[in-house]
Amino acid sequence: RMAYLNTINLGEDPKNVKLKRKKVDIITFDSVAVRHYASSTDNKSNKELQKKYENHIKPFLGDKNIADIETEDIEAIKTKKQEKLKPKTVNGIINEASVIFNYAITKKIIKSNPANASVLKRLSVDNAREKFLDTDEIKELLEAVRENEQMYLFCLLALNTGCRVSSAKLIKKQDIDLVNKILTLKDVKNNSTYRAFIKDEILFKLLEKRKKELKTNEFLLSYGYKDIKDKIKEVLQPILNDLFNEGLEIDDSKNRTVPHTLRHTFASHLAINDVPVQKIQKL
Repeated sequence: RMAYLNTINLGEDPKNVKLKRKKVDIITFDSVAVRHYASSTDNKSNKELQKKYENHIKPFLGDKNIADIETEDIEAIKTKKQEKLKPKTVNGIINEASVIFNYAITKKIIKSNPANASVLKRLSVDNAREKFLDTDEIKELLEAVRENEQMYLFCLLALNTGCRVSSAKLIKKQDIDLVNKILTLKDVKNNSTYRAFIKDEILFKLLEKRKKELKTNEFLLSYGYKDIKDKIKEVLQPILNDLFNEGLEIDDSKNRTVPHTLRHTFASHLAINDVPVQKIQKL
């Protein structure tokens, strides 16, 4: 009370004094974000996410006291970004903000997350891929990658087993059973293991050749690269673009051909050949 009376006598507004005191305790959203990204061990992914933060989130929330940010503030970002960006991209931005809020919670800086999906609804996203390769397109693709053994092998694997890139890159020597013509595949997405029969003779011969070259615990598609996924993106995607994506927008996920299209092609050809949907869904 005496402090307030003194400020009044000095001609100052007590409210302004109160605000000045609060500023000492302010922890900005940006300062928390900096700590969050500094704590990450995945450098490549971290750089991409930090760039997303700096481009889309920091201009709106960076200098705000993280404790004062409300769901309405995040909603404003969503509304603004929605004007120029696709729903999936906008959701990614909001999710990244949510990750930073969760980090702040773990550090006991705040108690709740105003960007949590339970309080802030995400935009509807149509992720369905309509594109799959017909028989002629499959032949065209295989001919285009034939000289690159690793890409040829990956395409044959995906087209004949429906495996994801994440599954293909985990295949080891011991997962290849040439006697019974069976591949053991790990489904990272569903945290499970399943078997696929090797019916294609060309695929069988390539696997037979590679297995002879592999040491125990070596990856089928390693070829000295840390991550075959990066190599597929670097080598295979440009080939797919040249063959099938000419004239399509880069964000036309429904119609663009990407490595995952090969898995979709496998499932679509099963359906065309009257394999029950229930069985396809289990693959």
